[in-house]
Amino acid sequence: MLKTKINHNDIEKIKEIELINFPNNNYSYDELNHFNNNDNFKIIVTKEHDILVAYSIIFIAKECIEIYKIFVDKNYRKKQIATKIIEDIKIEYNRKIIIEVSDRDNTIEFYKKNGFKLIHLRKNYYNDKSNAYIMEWSPK
Repeated sequence: MLKTKINHNDIEKIKEIELINFPNNNYSYDELNHFNNNDNFKIIVTKEHDILVAYSIIFIAKECIEIYKIFVDKNYRKKQIATKIIEDIKIEYNRKIIIEVSDRDNTIEFYKKNGFKLIHLRKNYYNDKSNAYIMEWSPK
């Protein structure tokens, strides 16, 4: 079961992480609070010894799940945390999952390894002229 019930301190920590790691594209406290209190969204957190080390924000639609963001603290990367989050989402919802990834990220291969396929390319999509890859995973 995904840990999705988060508290005020978790939201504050996620906002802090957002500001540091996504200075040009971060969610506000109000947006995070909205996600946390809306049944169509889930914020999934991973903690180690009560320290928030990873989170994901997903949108839950009837026909699919859209991953808005997965973040893993740099000190906890390469420990399969993001893979575990994706596996838990696959098991919990058992429906198509979609994610948009910039070609400036090093995550495209990660998603391919987790069964995602490229379904669409948006050229020069972002402000920095990088491309957006729309990727999809479907249950068998």
